[in-house]
Amino acid sequence: LAIMETGSNAPPLGVCNFFVLKHSEYYQESAENNVLLAQRFILCSSTAYIYNKNTVLCVSAVGEGDSGDRVEFSGAGDSILGVGRSQGLPIFFSANHGIVSITPTQTLNQTMQLNESVAEEPSRLCDSLNISTAGLEAITASKDHTSRLQAAFLHFNNNSITQAQAILDDLFPGSDTSLLDSTVIQLSANLLDDCPATDPRWAESKQSGGTGAPMSLLIQNQLRDKTAAHQYFIEFLQQMGLWQRLSICSVEDSRRAVTRVVLGEHGERLAFAAALRTRHPDHQHLMDSAIRYVLQDRDEVPTGKLTHADLFYRRVSVVEDIVWGLRRAQDEVLCADIAPRDAPATIHSVSGLLLSLLRAARDSRARVATMAGNAANDQPIEFIPWTATQGPRGIRSLLLDQHTTTVEVCLSRAEDGATRAKLYTQMVDLADEILTGYQPQLRSLTNLSHDSHQALLRAYERDRYNLIKPLVKGEQYDQAVSIAEKYCDFRTLVEICDKTNNQERLTQYMTQFGSEGFSDFVFRWYLETGKRGRLLSHGTAGGDLSRFLQDYTSLSWLYHIQTSQFSLASQTLRQLSQDETTYLSKKKTLLSLSKLCQLADSGSVPHMEEDPQRQLEDELILYQEQLPESVLNAHALNPDAMRVLTPQELIHLYTGEENECANEYDFKKALDLLQFVPPEEVLELKKEIWIRSILRNSWQHMDTDNPIEAISDTLLFKTIELAFTQVVDVKSFLVNLDELLN
Repeated sequence: LAIMETGSNAPPLGVCNFFVLKHSEYYQESAENNVLLAQRFILCSSTAYIYNKNTVLCVSAVGEGDSGDRVEFSGAGDSILGVGRSQGLPIFFSANHGIVSITPTQTLNQTMQLNESVAEEPSRLCDSLNISTAGLEAITASKDHTSRLQAAFLHFNNNSITQAQAILDDLFPGSDTSLLDSTVIQLSANLLDDCPATDPRWAESKQSGGTGAPMSLLIQNQLRDKTAAHQYFIEFLQQMGLWQRLSICSVEDSRRAVTRVVLGEHGERLAFAAALRTRHPDHQHLMDSAIRYVLQDRDEVPTGKLTHADLFYRRVSVVEDIVWGLRRAQDEVLCADIAPRDAPATIHSVSGLLLSLLRAARDSRARVATMAGNAANDQPIEFIPWTATQGPRGIRSLLLDQHTTTVEVCLSRAEDGATRAKLYTQMVDLADEILTGYQPQLRSLTNLSHDSHQALLRAYERDRYNLIKPLVKGEQYDQAVSIAEKYCDFRTLVEICDKTNNQERLTQYMTQFGSEGFSDFVFRWYLETGKRGRLLSHGTAGGDLSRFLQDYTSLSWLYHIQTSQFSLASQTLRQLSQDETTYLSKKKTLLSLSKLCQLADSGSVPHMEEDPQRQLEDELILYQEQLPESVLNAHALNPDAMRVLTPQELIHLYTGEENECANEYDFKKALDLLQFVPPEEVLELKKEIWIRSILRNSWQHMDTDNPIEAISDTLLFKTIELAFTQVVDVKSFLVNLDELLN
């Protein structure tokens, strides 16, 4: 290849640069005219294109004789029919592909790619889409709202602002926006799913029934054109005053959504599709299989020279179907008879592809948000991102399944530490993607529906824990901590600190997440896991632990003792003793501890004895402890595990028939127990005690001639005599005779 300077009027006299191409052809004399003498040449910028009917060799015109890149037009019936140059780009007219151009990538040593030549100006861009193939006058006069909005859009792109405004005024007069949102969304979807006007195979496919044409080389540019058209559509809505009038629209499953958000998601789908197309060659087998699954499910079959890829990439509005398709293609590989190491490799490839696609959509989300802006009239409504949908084919559900497959299949079959490390890193990325998708939906429900928000929050917390749990189980603590900190998974953070016995980190989290209730969560976790000793070890948490233990009085007294607050400990123990009804021994212990704490606080026993109420509580416990053994046996009461009996129950036990050996002391105790009974019950119980004391003896054969001596041996007399000897007001113990007889 020789380069000569031709910038002046004088003919060139020398060669500026000369080098031999590192390219050779197989020579046959019979093919001399078709190979050697048929070579042609075109120079564009610093790249030379040497071509014949079926081959283009692209080399640098300023290099040192590189081997260049070879592009073949060798499909059935394909050949180069003509060559030209436009805007500094080489134009090749192919029998099969129409007008295409070949441009170098950023590095000339990389493979050249074929791109369809499409202008970037708005007016010419619209000419490349089928949305503009109908006559502009025809769609302007159409009664269909979407067609007329389309006409206004085309007028806008042709700088015919007056005509565009006239159509819009007629379509949406005044403040009437009843059809605005649905019409805008429909036209946006049409842009995404438009058939490429500059690809003649689409027109042919409507008449041809053949299949099996070579894969389209135009898809990447078609997606680029749709992206540009969608951006111009957003600009059209803003500049023509429609953007601020947009409100709510209906999407799939009759779900309501903010129209501006749906338009933004259309832009994200375009970025997703473009990224998918870029990565398609790197995962050719998986992608082809996934696309076939999707098209089979849609009941779509390519015709003419169209391919499965052409059909799939045309419908950008449902491009997320590929996630389900990739899962199906992955399952197909896993079910086949493959080597154990192939399964982790396949799953890793699918997960990596999905993550890269979702990142592309997320990156586009920020750009779309900047371009579209916000509107003050956005209504509060539940927002479910298209990348976080649920259901059998929802992306969130499919990503959760992919994470589960990674854990259950990949980790068990990984043959070395390096492979497992890659899988763990990918699991973190999957978890991050899933949990990120929850955030906007949770925020949208915060002030909208408490029940729905709580239900979603429970699902989020469940998935969050299950996504991080395999990392903890695999002792990948740093990765588990990184994602647990990001999404405030307190349970995982506490478990890791407990497993690693890292109290310093736990204390750090108490400070870091103090305003989010981390301390209370730690304390509850200790209680739920039975680690109460560890709970009290956080006495230095001060106010946090003290406040938390206000609802756990069974533990707060220990904290009070630990912090030398003996008076509070005594009061708490006293209250616990009064509330205890399950075990008498526990009630007695609590009361004893209360006394000890009061002693530690006051330092004097006499001060304790001044509390008559505490003495009464001691007496009541003593009455129950003194129940006769025969009574305990009759009622199957275990002295060591006896429940706390009420004063009424004790009275009945002391005076009942089961107490066969009852004497005046038992009945006197029953009378003494009346002081613990509510006043409204005293009279009835007192009558019952005296009646039972009378019935303990037989009065039929009493010596009436000597009554004093006769009754001296009765339980009634002995009880009265005992009360008298104990300096008790006997009259207050006795019952009026009339009341007794009644």
